[in-house]
Amino acid sequence: MPNRFRYKSAEELKSNARDLGFQLPWSDDFSNLFDSFQFGKLTVPNKFVVHPMEGFDSNPDGSPGDLTRRRYRRYAQGGSGLIWIEATSVTPDGRSNPAQLFINAKNQSEFSGLIDAIHNDSKLYGSQAGEVKTVIQLTHSGRYAKPEGKPAPLIDPSDDDLKRIRDAHIEGAILAEKAGFDAIDIKICHGYLLHELLFATDRMNTEFGGKELDKRIRIVEEIVKGIRETNRAEVVIRLNVFDGLEGGFGVSNNDAMSPDLTEVEEIIARMDDLGVSLWSITAGIPYLNPWIGRPFDLPAKNTSTAPEHPLVGINRLISLTHEVSKTTSVPVVGTGLSWLRQYFPFVAAGIIKENKAHAIGMGRLSFAYPDLPNDLFKNANVDAKKVCVACSGCTSRMREGLTAGCIIRDREVYA
Repeated sequence: MPNRFRYKSAEELKSNARDLGFQLPWSDDFSNLFDSFQFGKLTVPNKFVVHPMEGFDSNPDGSPGDLTRRRYRRYAQGGSGLIWIEATSVTPDGRSNPAQLFINAKNQSEFSGLIDAIHNDSKLYGSQAGEVKTVIQLTHSGRYAKPEGKPAPLIDPSDDDLKRIRDAHIEGAILAEKAGFDAIDIKICHGYLLHELLFATDRMNTEFGGKELDKRIRIVEEIVKGIRETNRAEVVIRLNVFDGLEGGFGVSNNDAMSPDLTEVEEIIARMDDLGVSLWSITAGIPYLNPWIGRPFDLPAKNTSTAPEHPLVGINRLISLTHEVSKTTSVPVVGTGLSWLRQYFPFVAAGIIKENKAHAIGMGRLSFAYPDLPNDLFKNANVDAKKVCVACSGCTSRMREGLTAGCIIRDREVYA
């Protein structure tokens, strides 16, 4: 049977963590979540980050659809200081779904409209240091591409393929800055193309892969340099630091479930030198081991039950983020806390208090409870009847090619 969330009190939760061999960061004082933080030239009004979660609800041309705008307006109204727009393809063939966002010269104005809606609807509490900030995540889906709704994987791309995709990232970033985004995220996680290149140690006679990290990270370095040369927006990276799979990135050669952050730390140092100004840390490949990056009660359809307690996965993510934060002067965003439900703010505030991250991302939790920051500020607690229940219903909808959202808390749209 899966280890489901059945805690009646905070003490039960903390006691279970101790039984599993660790102590959760914890603070009964939430005020630090409403402090501002800075990355690059930007000041974010509080520590709440809406993390990128695809809704697969774009228009056919890749521009934001009605449900896309609805979701981001709800996030803005909910009070998060940094809103991270979901994975947006830089090429038509790189979409993982026919309704994935895709930014291009013909629809840039529609993305501008989305930014305007976010700013117009934003309701911020806390330090009030400026206005809501926005990031767009640029990506190519690689082996998970399904631009027409059926698999069209890009496997073992040529150097010419990769140079085309590199240039498309730089062009996408130019369009995003014109649209009004404050920062550009280069997606290097969850098994998609740029992440897969990090563990492509068997690629031979290529500029962008092989045994040497210099080659495996080259395309990212060239993208970052290209954006910095053509763009005033901040450059940020969402990075897989631990795949939890044999042959994956960030794992020990002797044990795939033991992290080895040697190459992670080198990449972070190199990217920091190039001007990357914010890191978002994640782990696992959702198609293969979703519990690593998104601890849950129930798995998505046609996926496996987790072989570990969700608290073990949460503790691993907290620890990995903390280790990364010790190697960089750039702010780091933590993740993976949605399973904690109404106890999320205690652990989030504890993480900030113990300097284990600079801000906290909410993925599935934002789907379910977009107004959590404002509720917490006004009521000094959150509503247990509005939290994510980690049922993986949103992921199941994604896998079925449907628009994604919370099937429990947003039933009128997604049930």
